[in-house]
Amino acid sequence: MNQSFQIASLNRKKVKGEIYSEEELTKSPDGFISSSYLFMLYIVQGNIEKAFDWVKDSLKKTPILPISKAAPIVRDLKDDKRYMQFGKHKSSIVQSKKKDLLDEKSMKLFGEKLNDYLEKEKPYLDANLSLRSLAEQIDIQPNQLSWLINNSFGKNFNELINHYRIEMFKKISKDPKNNNLTIEGLAYESGFNSKTVFYTYFKKETGLTPKQFLKKYIVLVNN
Repeated sequence: MNQSFQIASLNRKKVKGEIYSEEELTKSPDGFISSSYLFMLYIVQGNIEKAFDWVKDSLKKTPILPISKAAPIVRDLKDDKRYMQFGKHKSSIVQSKKKDLLDEKSMKLFGEKLNDYLEKEKPYLDANLSLRSLAEQIDIQPNQLSWLINNSFGKNFNELINHYRIEMFKKISKDPKNNNLTIEGLAYESGFNSKTVFYTYFKKETGLTPKQFLKKYIVLVNN
């Protein structure tokens, strides 16, 4: 069954032998979902005015629209100047607040534990380090560690680990005893196992290429 047929069938839906209009469907227990389909039904029917009325009504109730702007059916609205109002708001078929995986006390304790472990033990130097293996090392569940990193450090796992690797690269690149190492060699010594990943994260972190960073450092030292 295609999407258009499913949407068009809304105003023919029968409940206990009675035919309900699309507006009545939105008042049912699954009204949230029906309301989203109602928006699409208006577009299928070519009733753009009602579609935008639905948008305005939804925005009065919540700043989150229960429909995705990426949905192909929404393309029919994009030529209308009112679409800009629609475009300013976040949208999703289902939006729900994720439950905290750690309470405030545990979040603080594990946050400090993780920070100390990264600083002292330097697990990021292991090129094969994974979220699961790091979680085992600090005795926490992988999903809790992922949540902790997102909420305490404002990064995801890869961003956090590669941040530490970049900092290590900066440190060892300034050590004269490593003058014989190439940029890629320094990167591997810092925990990276991919040249592409290293260059991508380095530019993201510093705004410079590794070569530009080293040239800038050398100038500063010599001056």
